[in-house]
Amino acid sequence: MNFVKHYFTFLVFACGFLGTAPLVQGQVKMGQNVQTIDSSAVLELESTKRGILIPRMSSLQRDSILNPAIGLQIVNTTTNCLQIYFLPGGWQNIYCGCQFPILPQQLIQSNSSNSILWSWTSVTGVLGYKWNDTNHYATALDLALNTSNLESGLNCQTTDTAYVWPYNSCGAALQPLVLIDSSGACCLNCVGNSFAYRRSIGFNNPQGFIKQHQVLLNLTYSANMRSDFADLRFTDTLCSSLSYWIESYVSGTSAKVWVRLDSLPSGQSKIYMYYGNQNAQTQSNEASTFFLLNGNFEQLPAGTGWSVYTSGAGAVNAGFTGDVFAGARSARIFENYRGCLRAYLHQTVTLPNTTPLYLHYKKKHWYNNWGGYVGFKIGGTNFNYNNGTTLSTFLGSGGSNTQNVWTDYWDNISAFAGQTVRIDAFYHDDVDWDPTYCSFGDHGAWLLVDNMSITTQNTPYQAIGVSIGTETNCP
Repeated sequence: MNFVKHYFTFLVFACGFLGTAPLVQGQVKMGQNVQTIDSSAVLELESTKRGILIPRMSSLQRDSILNPAIGLQIVNTTTNCLQIYFLPGGWQNIYCGCQFPILPQQLIQSNSSNSILWSWTSVTGVLGYKWNDTNHYATALDLALNTSNLESGLNCQTTDTAYVWPYNSCGAALQPLVLIDSSGACCLNCVGNSFAYRRSIGFNNPQGFIKQHQVLLNLTYSANMRSDFADLRFTDTLCSSLSYWIESYVSGTSAKVWVRLDSLPSGQSKIYMYYGNQNAQTQSNEASTFFLLNGNFEQLPAGTGWSVYTSGAGAVNAGFTGDVFAGARSARIFENYRGCLRAYLHQTVTLPNTTPLYLHYKKKHWYNNWGGYVGFKIGGTNFNYNNGTTLSTFLGSGGSNTQNVWTDYWDNISAFAGQTVRIDAFYHDDVDWDPTYCSFGDHGAWLLVDNMSITTQNTPYQAIGVSIGTETNCP
């Protein structure tokens, strides 16, 4: 260290003595081993006992530095962070002595006349949230631990933006959560002024894009609804009406409602639910929602929409309640022993014009016959076994077979997309259509079907995350 001090003293003395400008060029090393210096360094510090101490200052003092140079470094005593100055962005953290809070997630916003209720998820460990309609933390409103804020005085049908900073003992999040609502700060009534109330219904879909998807809503009664939920109406954000079906309800308490979406994007999306018209008649429609009538045979009278054909001894029942192995309502085709039964449970449906497309159903069966069939077919025009396209068949060929656990099946019917066709659940004692002859041996079989639907997915139904917004007046 004395070497360097003497070296600088000599340079200053020499420069002053010679009357030249005090400009020093070359390399400088301080600390230990000052006789050697790395060839690439202008300044090298070497020590095993001491470190380098860069300037420490508060955020206020830092911000008073005029025209900071790119690469300038300080220790910020306000945030307890080592910081460096770069463009764009300005002061950036290299390392902080504590963890700043993570950002929350935006929730579906609730709009009413010229206002938006901004909402977001809570973050663990924060002391509060600050909100602003501009990206400026210093003037942000401190909301304490509230995770929503009502912004009023907005223009209708414009895209609005807000900013949220969670903060803890270390300070605020380094970047804000940017909240965006493109639906406009007003309640655009898509179904008529007589439906005076609206709620947004948000979806969180982790599965990727889905076509023609039915979502289940478990609704709680509002005092502004009809007690039988007949005034419910659903639209997308572009005001297109959505088909829905009220599967069941408890008057003035709750309802189980299915809504069909032409498409469900990945991530977050929303639709709207309207109500408040006490004179409205229900538009609940199972066929337009699921493309089948009474596919789950739960509604009374059970089996509505299904037709029955039978020849020979046996029975077909679209509302059979005495399920052999369970108490669920289901459809049954049953043949007595040596009954020579040909039986069909059938319905004509108009299929959506999209692919892939599947007929989904749950099935149980038993047979003890020779040459008999139970199964499903599509596109038939009469009740011969070989009329139409067989989707799946289960053959009795000289032995007994039992499947007494409900099992899901998905038959691909993409070739019939966009067509009006007949779908049949059937039993045939034999493959011919001779009502006077049955194959020899002991005859007997039953087929139970339930939860039939038309779907674009060939996997079990997976519930989508649903959030129902607050009620807004929508005159």
